[in-house]
Amino acid sequence: MFLNGIEYPNQILDAIKSNSLVVFAGAGASIGAPTNLPNFNDMCDQIADGSHFERAEGVACEVFLGTLKANDIKVNEIAAEILSDSCKSHLIKELKDLSTEEQTNLNEAMLKQNIQL
Repeated sequence: MFLNGIEYPNQILDAIKSNSLVVFAGAGASIGAPTNLPNFNDMCDQIADGSHFERAEGVACEVFLGTLKANDIKVNEIAAEILSDSCKSHLIKELKDLSTEEQTNLNEAMLKQNIQL
């Protein structure tokens, strides 16, 4: 399927449909517009928000996240939610920017693939 002139393989659409899509990007590729994903330090702090844990100065995020996980904080689930929310909002913006014809084509393609956002 084509979206904004980019052809997406059916495997990607299937992964989106099954909620199993995982994207790996190099450091810094996702910081700033258009995705505005947090850097690792900020994500580490966001994961800790709402817990009674605070990362001490000089403690590496990896060590701190391990401490959170050892104390039953759902580190992976919280990180996935942070990333998912940002990616969904970016995708919705991209979909809104499509022309009426592109939206119609996308809707028809998604109906054929039984994909719902």
